[in-house]
Amino acid sequence: MDSEQDISPAVEEQKPPPLWNQPEQDLANGNMQVDDISYIPAEMKRHLEFIDIKQDGRLLLGASSLTTRYWTGDVWLFDKASDAPDVGRFTAARETESGVPCGAFIDGLGVRAVVGQDLGIVEVLGWEAAEEGTEDDRLLVTHGRSAAGDGAVLTLDTLSPGSAAGGDADMEAVRAVTGSSDGRLHVWDLETLVAEVCYPGAHQHSVTGVTAHPSLPHQFISCGLDGEVLMWDTRAAKPATRLAGGGGDRPLCCAWSPTDSATVAVGWESGRVSLLNAVSGAETAAARRARPLHRLRWHPRRPWVAACGDQTAVEVYSAEQKLRQLHCDDLHADMVRGLAWAPDSDTLYSCGWDRAVLSRTVG
Repeated sequence: MDSEQDISPAVEEQKPPPLWNQPEQDLANGNMQVDDISYIPAEMKRHLEFIDIKQDGRLLLGASSLTTRYWTGDVWLFDKASDAPDVGRFTAARETESGVPCGAFIDGLGVRAVVGQDLGIVEVLGWEAAEEGTEDDRLLVTHGRSAAGDGAVLTLDTLSPGSAAGGDADMEAVRAVTGSSDGRLHVWDLETLVAEVCYPGAHQHSVTGVTAHPSLPHQFISCGLDGEVLMWDTRAAKPATRLAGGGGDRPLCCAWSPTDSATVAVGWESGRVSLLNAVSGAETAAARRARPLHRLRWHPRRPWVAACGDQTAVEVYSAEQKLRQLHCDDLHADMVRGLAWAPDSDTLYSCGWDRAVLSRTVG
C-alpha cells in the first residue's frame, strides 16, 4: 500500500452520551447508573494481564479469569510495587464484569486509572485516602464508564497533554486512545468519558497495539492483525498514514520511545522486534525472539526497550544504533503479559499468567 494513498476511515459522528456515561459529579446527583454489585474481590484472579507504576511508586495490576465458569476480572492498587501481588497488602481493588486486557494510570487526575474490558467497556477507576477518623474504603470507585462495545478493548495508551507552544486549544484535557477487536479506534476525554473521535474502520482486523506520541496530544500509532502499522493525526482530514506492513508478518504490539520521538518499537508475530523511523517508516534495527511478542515497554529515561510475549522469558534491549540484548531471564512459570519500569531506578517489573509479579535490576 502506497504511503500517499488515502487509507483514512470516515470519522464516526458522535452522539450525545447517555446519562450513565457522565462524570463523577453526575454520579453524586444520582444520574449515573453504576453497577450496584461491584465489590472488592476475595482473591486475585490467576491470569495477570497488565501492570503499571505511577510516578509516586503506586502499582496498578489487572487480572482476568480465563479458565473458569465466569470470565470476570479485577483491578488492584498497591501503595508500593514490592507489595504486589500480595492481597493482604493491597490499597484498593474492584471486581469487573469481564476480563481486563489493558489499563494504565492517568496523570493529572489524582489516583485514577483507565481500564479496558473484554465486554468492550472503557472505565475510569479512582481511589482517595480516607479522612482521619473515618472508615477506610478499599473499593476502587467508578468515575465514569462507557457502554459495552461490539469488540473487546485489547489495548490503550494515555495521550500526552497539550501545550501552548504546540497551539493546542484545550491544554487541560486528559485523553486516552483505545483499540478494539472489531478494528475500531477511539480517543476518549477521560474526565467525561466521552469519545471525542471514533475511527470505525481503522483496521480490517483486531487492533493489537496503540502507542501515543511522547509529547504531541494529537498523534499516535496503531497496529493490527491486518498486518498494518499506521500513524494517526486526529487534526488531519486524512488522519492515517501507513508506516509499515503488507508482508506475511503481523504486528502485535508497539511502543513509542519517550526519549526519541523519531523511534517506534514494533513487536511481530514472528518474534521479531523492530525499530521504525516514525517519519519514514524505515526499519533501522531489528532483533528476534523465539515466540510472538505481546508487550513492549521503554525505559522512561534510557534507550532501553523491554519485551515479553508468548513465553516465560523477559528481555531488555539497548536501542543505541542497533538492538543489543542487555538482559534476559526466565523467571516466570507461564506466559508474561505485562511490563513496567520503576520510575526512579533501572528496575523492571513483570506480571504473567502464573499470578506472579517479579522484578529484576537491568544493567
